[in-house]
Amino acid sequence: TRQCIRADVAGVAPSTLALAATDAEIAVAWVSDGGGAVHFARYSPALVKLSERDCLGVGPARGLALAAVAGGWLLAVGSEAGTRTVPLNPDGSNRGAGSLLPLGVMPMLAARPAGGPLLVGTRGGVVRGAVVDADGALVSAPAVLLTDEVEAGYGSAAWVGDGWLVASRGGRGVGGDLGVLATHVAPDGRAGAPWQPVGAQTEYPQVAFADGAVWLTYASFGGASPGIARVRVDTLGRAIGEVLDLGHIPAYFNPSPMVGVGRDSLILLGAYTGSTGHGRRLEVSRVDDAGRTVVDPYAITAGPELVHSYRIARVGADAVVAWVGSGYPGRVGLAVVSP
Repeated sequence: TRQCIRADVAGVAPSTLALAATDAEIAVAWVSDGGGAVHFARYSPALVKLSERDCLGVGPARGLALAAVAGGWLLAVGSEAGTRTVPLNPDGSNRGAGSLLPLGVMPMLAARPAGGPLLVGTRGGVVRGAVVDADGALVSAPAVLLTDEVEAGYGSAAWVGDGWLVASRGGRGVGGDLGVLATHVAPDGRAGAPWQPVGAQTEYPQVAFADGAVWLTYASFGGASPGIARVRVDTLGRAIGEVLDLGHIPAYFNPSPMVGVGRDSLILLGAYTGSTGHGRRLEVSRVDDAGRTVVDPYAITAGPELVHSYRIARVGADAVVAWVGSGYPGRVGLAVVSP
C-alpha cells in the first residue's frame, strides 16, 4: 500500500487540479504523489482556508473534475478503471460511496442552477456524457457526444440555459483534422449532433455562459499567424457572431478559459511557451459583447515557474483563478480577481 503524502511536502509535486465555487466558497482539488493522492481544500472569497482534507481514498487519478451540488461538492476522478464519482460534504469529508462509471479518464463536470451536473469522460477517443445526481449516480445513460477526439483534457463543458454545450477537438476529417466540435446535451441527457463552429485546424475550446450569451474561445493554427480568438455561438454550438482576435504567437497560444460577467467575458490567458497547456504567466482580460476591451490583460502570476492546469470560476461578484506551478517541487496557486 502506498502512503499518501501531503502535497506541500518538498519533492512531492501537485499535477492536475479542479476548481469549483459558490457565491460564498471556493473549492479546489488536486492530485499529487504521482497520481496516487487526491487532496481537497475550501477557501472563503478572501482566500482564508476553511478546511483541508488530504489523501481522499479514491485510488489512482489521471484527471479530476469538481462541481458544487446540493449537499456539498461532487468530485470526479478519472483513471484507467473508469470515472469514479465521490460525493463530499461541505467540509470535504466523504458523503457517500459514489459510483464507478464507464466514462474513462479526463473527466469534466458542468454544474447547472438546479439539478445534477453533466459528467463527461473520454476513453479511446470517444467522448461520452451522462447526467448524474448530487451523489454521483447516473440519472441518464451515457451518450456518445464526440468520436475520434484528440487532445483529451483540453476541451470544456458548460450549462448554456437549455442544456449543456460540450466542446473538444475532433481528429477525423479533410486533412485529418475537424478542429473544434461542439455538441448540445439536453437536461435529460439526450445528445444532439456535433457542430463545427470555427472550422478545421482549431483546438483548445473553452465555453462560458452568462446573461443569455454563449461564448467560445479557441486556438487556430491553420493560418500564417496562429493565435487565439473568441466568438459567440448559439446553444447548439453554431457560430453567430464576429470572431474577435485575442492575440497570436509569440504572445498567446494556449487554452483560454473564461467566465461571463453580464454579457462580457473575463478571459484567462496563458502566455505562450510552445508547450501545450503551459504558460509563462497568467493574465486576465475583460472583453465586452461587442469585442471591445474593457480591461487590458494584466498579470496575476509573475514566474519564474511555468503554470498549467489553470482554471477560472465565478465566486459571488468576483472570479477565482487556480493553477499549478511547474517549478520544483510545484505548488497550487489561487487568486481572486475583480471584474
